[in-house]
Amino acid sequence: MHSQDSTSSGSIHGNSLPQVALEITRGRARERTREVRSRAFLIGSAPDSDLVLGDARFDELYSYVMLRPDRVTIRRLGVGPDLCVGDEVASVAALEHGDRLRLGPFEFRVGIEWTPARQSAQCPAEFQTPGAIDDDAALERLLRDVERFRPAAPLRLFAG
Repeated sequence: MHSQDSTSSGSIHGNSLPQVALEITRGRARERTREVRSRAFLIGSAPDSDLVLGDARFDELYSYVMLRPDRVTIRRLGVGPDLCVGDEVASVAALEHGDRLRLGPFEFRVGIEWTPARQSAQCPAEFQTPGAIDDDAALERLLRDVERFRPAAPLRLFAG
């Protein structure tokens, strides 16, 4: 496995995102902890994934972790081994601090440090930062479109 460093996004539209890290508890890696540094953290076999799974059974875009000020979720998109949160097979799940993720032969422990914005994320619309909801909705639509239009067979891209 390999993680690429993405731009840090500690604050989006004034709403602080939680700090999230995946601790590798089963699987080979040079670094045992991977910080989730973007709102949509991509996991798959593609070399440009935020977390690269070095196993041919995984699709290039297998899953993603989505950060919001009030929740952290994981969604399975691609072909490959089951995604398990705790002992439950899931296609989408809310994550909490200490949760165990299993993706085939890889296991992770989820670390989440919530910011004070988690409590204020439920505040009335007139107190929310303009555009924050629209940006979240646009990102969700984009990821759903990727899932819907993903080819049935794994897409392999070659450059050069």
